[in-house]
Amino acid sequence: MFIFKKDGVKLISFSLGLALISIIFALSPLYAQSFDFNEDTGINASANEAGFVIGDEADSVDSIIGMVIYIALGMVGVLFFSLIIYSGIRWMISRDNEERVRKAKDSLLNSIIGLAITLGAYAISYFIINYFT
Repeated sequence: MFIFKKDGVKLISFSLGLALISIIFALSPLYAQSFDFNEDTGINASANEAGFVIGDEADSVDSIIGMVIYIALGMVGVLFFSLIIYSGIRWMISRDNEERVRKAKDSLLNSIIGLAITLGAYAISYFIINYFT
């Protein structure tokens, strides 16, 4: 080969070329780390044109699921609280009828247990959702 010949000019030029190429590769930035898929592919421009919310302004899936869980448990809690009030009213208007008093007390106890379970589920879901987000 021409590299191993005694001609010093070819050996020096080959060494300088190899050094130059290695310096260029060593000093070049890593483009894979700075590649922003949304910006570089045009997804953000398409989403803006279509009217979608992008970036930090958009809600994540876990925040939407958490909001649905909070709303559902809140509505169930209101339902059980309303049943407690209804059972109390039934107890007050039972007029010493033992059967009606017993039904009102049972309904009141079941409503309180349901409300306690709902509040417990709300507390557990609040803890879990805030722990993972």
